[in-house]
Amino acid sequence: LHGNSWFVTTDPSVKTVADLKGKPIAIGLKTQTHWGGFAYTLLKEGYGITEENTRIEFLGPAKGMGTLLDGRVVAGLVQMNVDGSLKQVVPGSILTRVAASGKPWRYLDIPRDVVERVNKKTGSPFIPLDFPPNTLPNQPQRLQWFADVGVRAVHPDFPDELAYEVTKAFINLGPKAGQFVALGKTWNKETMVRPFLDAPNKVHPGAKRAFEEAGMWPPEKVLGKK
Repeated sequence: LHGNSWFVTTDPSVKTVADLKGKPIAIGLKTQTHWGGFAYTLLKEGYGITEENTRIEFLGPAKGMGTLLDGRVVAGLVQMNVDGSLKQVVPGSILTRVAASGKPWRYLDIPRDVVERVNKKTGSPFIPLDFPPNTLPNQPQRLQWFADVGVRAVHPDFPDELAYEVTKAFINLGPKAGQFVALGKTWNKETMVRPFLDAPNKVHPGAKRAFEEAGMWPPEKVLGKK
């Protein structure tokens, strides 16, 4: 899962995302889905924050964090990745940068009800996340966040046997990937089937066969859902 880009602030007067209205903030480029598009959609549809009422700088992650640390904006975006069971959390480089800055900063929640309202309004597939204290750097309190699913999509005509072999390879290699790259820690069986919990009809028949052989289907069985 992509634990999507959301806000941290260095301004003690900013308590919630709603407080960002009318203040200078930095997000991703307009051409960036996660850093720009997703963040802007949630600002607009969840909080009524737009370019008409707020100075939104579309700078990209690195420049956006630079402007936050320089005091030119009051909030910028950080990002992390998380596995399907919410046990493996891998902070992104922008988050580690602000954590190492020595400046006082904190996360801003995006509550479940906001995420669900935006999903209903726009059809977006955002997943509400809820992290217990001390899951991430500088996080002494419970934190509400959001994610989207990262999948490999193919045309319906993609050969069943090839989809089966590719999926089988991921199933076999996933548990070992964390030895070589941090993101690999999230490549567990829960993550692999999580996209299909909400969309079981979207799985390729070949991929489904690989999941079934590995005892990973249906997704509810793996994720402990009823």
